[in-house]
Amino acid sequence: MDLSVKLDSISRDDQSWLGSARGTSQAQSIALVIAAFIAGTHYPNGYFPSGLPLAKISSGTNAGQYGPAGTRTVADGATTSGSTALTSATAAFTQGDVGGAVSGTGIPAGTTIASVTNATTAVMSANATATATGVSVTILDALAGFLLTAVPTPRGSGATIVNGALLDVGRIVTANLPIAVPAAVQSTNPRFVFV
Repeated sequence: MDLSVKLDSISRDDQSWLGSARGTSQAQSIALVIAAFIAGTHYPNGYFPSGLPLAKISSGTNAGQYGPAGTRTVADGATTSGSTALTSATAAFTQGDVGGAVSGTGIPAGTTIASVTNATTAVMSANATATATGVSVTILDALAGFLLTAVPTPRGSGATIVNGALLDVGRIVTANLPIAVPAAVQSTNPRFVFV
């Protein structure tokens, strides 16, 4: 049995992305699904960095836990002028998309997904300005918040979940985030002030 002391350094916890202390004392305890993240992108140094943008997983075995906030683009979007309906055979819309920004030709700036009817149909917060098919549509995950403090990733333990703290309201210095948050997400998220 090895009883020696081992030091596990996660580097300096850079919280320069915090624009104020607002929300830091009310951070929520959350579970991060390790497999949802990409090592070289989300934890290149062996830890999830403070300020990592997170989204809540809405379906499957990991529903209710957290993964990275991101985007996906589909090439088969369809809109009708004057309608809030957005359809796509490949979008695989889920309830987790509600509140996320959506953009593309004929979709007004600042539009979000108001509700999801099924995997191929979503309701937008604004009417489309054009009728079109084969539209390239970008769907941004609804931003749940940011990882408040750095969290080491387990090495060789077989763990699939690590715990962290979620900042879900506050002032964010975008230039200091470890991964950029698209402007479309910033403009549709009233819980944060992005500077």
